[in-house]
Amino acid sequence: MFNEDFNYCMTKIGDELKHLGIALETIVRELYQMILVRTMPSEQKAFLVKRLGDIEYRLSLGCQ
Repeated sequence: MFNEDFNYCMTKIGDELKHLGIALETIVRELYQMILVRTMPSEQKAFLVKRLGDIEYRLSLGCQ
């Protein structure tokens, strides 16, 4: 999904959540693992990890 359009990715994630019953927390955790092993500039990797951390924190508070 890293090479796809943002809207496509959001639609795909929404489909996974609804049809397969995958929790958003699981998707965030998997994205985190994918980012760590992917080759990209450190600044970009740090930005993505921070944003995923923010999302995970909000989810832990019960936000969607």
